Amino acid sequence: MENIKINPVILVGGTGTRLWPLSRANYPKQFVQLDNQRSLFQQTLLRVKKIQNLNRIYLVVNESNYFLCLDQLHELNINNVDIIVESASRNTAPAVACAARIIALKNEENELMLVLPSDHKITATEKFAESINIAANFSIENKLFLFGITPNEPSTAYGYIQAEHAATTPAKVKTFFEKPSIENAKILISKSNCYWNSGMFLFSAETLLNEIALHAPIIAQLSFAATTQAISRENTYYLNRDDFFKMPNIALDVAVMEKTNSAFVLELQSDWSDLGDWNAIYKNSEADLHGNVSIGNTFSHNTKNSYLHSNDKLLATVGVDNLVVVASKDSVLIADKNHTQEVKVLVDLLKTKGYADYVANDLKVHRPWGTYESVIKSKRFQVKHIVVKPGGKLSLQSHCHRSEHWVVVKGIAEVVCGEASFQVNENESTFIPKETKHRLTNLQKTPLELIEVQVGEYVGEDDIVRFDDIYGRISEVIA
Repeated sequence: MENIKINPVILVGGTGTRLWPLSRANYPKQFVQLDNQRSLFQQTLLRVKKIQNLNRIYLVVNESNYFLCLDQLHELNINNVDIIVESASRNTAPAVACAARIIALKNEENELMLVLPSDHKITATEKFAESINIAANFSIENKLFLFGITPNEPSTAYGYIQAEHAATTPAKVKTFFEKPSIENAKILISKSNCYWNSGMFLFSAETLLNEIALHAPIIAQLSFAATTQAISRENTYYLNRDDFFKMPNIALDVAVMEKTNSAFVLELQSDWSDLGDWNAIYKNSEADLHGNVSIGNTFSHNTKNSYLHSNDKLLATVGVDNLVVVASKDSVLIADKNHTQEVKVLVDLLKTKGYADYVANDLKVHRPWGTYESVIKSKRFQVKHIVVKPGGKLSLQSHCHRSEHWVVVKGIAEVVCGEASFQVNENESTFIPKETKHRLTNLQKTPLELIEVQVGEYVGEDDIVRFDDIYGRISEVIA
């Protein structure tokens, strides 16, 4: 077993609603730079690079976050990566099943899959890698390994695993407990054979597929169809939309791990947090002498034991204690630190009370050619700040309900408008009439920035007809 290859499968789905307003559906927790450094997704990628016998890294990502994933991946210059694109969010069991199928299709079914969430915080990366390497050297044929975390408090935020004995060596799983009450959590952490469920797994693709066929036959059938009919382009697999959409929304724990007789747990020999809410973020940050954690543009006076975060406007506090205050460009969250688990409830309420857009969309949207950010939006006009990467090229397109004014504020734009092709330099502008084919390209070596003013009876993102696209975007959602 010492030379067996390991294929990390990093699950890049999830929305992290408890970390609203920084985490949004189109900019979820795993991509947010919580400490003004690397995102949790990027930290996960760098962490797995330390594992021995590393083969390929597989990323399973929802199509709505595909380009954001690409942007952050390219910043790291990691090349041995395959990307599996889901057409819908269907939890971990369908994602892992499809990854196992693709690994098997590449004749690597006997190699190991290391399944990892992309939103965990682990600082002791060497110890993490050592735990993975130790687990890989055990005889894991026909076994499903998961990594347990030794609890340091009676948390109700995590699921628990009870093993047959202490899991310093692999121990057969006896029972799974979903997030318990505080009373039951206190009982569980008093036992030496109980662990938090980290959501990290190690097994061969063959073993996992056999177990799914036994315990979740619908997922087995649909994952086979979704992968064999997937569209493959370079290092990216677009799972068949119709088959994947039929998948049940179910976690791997529920679909397989709680039913199998082949589940074993091994204690993870490193620090760990899933950073599941703002209080967890606070606990995993370094506080000042007053017990405050301050990130970004913040100022406090007579403030204690609080988490303050603003990436944009000045956030100032006075005379408060034990609060979480997080400011984004369009929303502010103020919460008691002891109630941050309830942010998910708040988000669900916002969705039903006319504030759904504040939950779903970050103001900055990532595309393969760059980004755009809505600055002002009303019913009949919208102003955007557009940044086009060097070499970036928007699709040839037209709009039925709006015209556009482009003002270049940095760089040189190559413009197609109707039958004309021309350059627009810095501090120059051009007008794009409604229903006119147009395209924007940056041929320079530096980013192109412009202000776009849209005017018309409708300025929604779905008012677009595409005629040509160099990025091979294959659906309305990956647009």
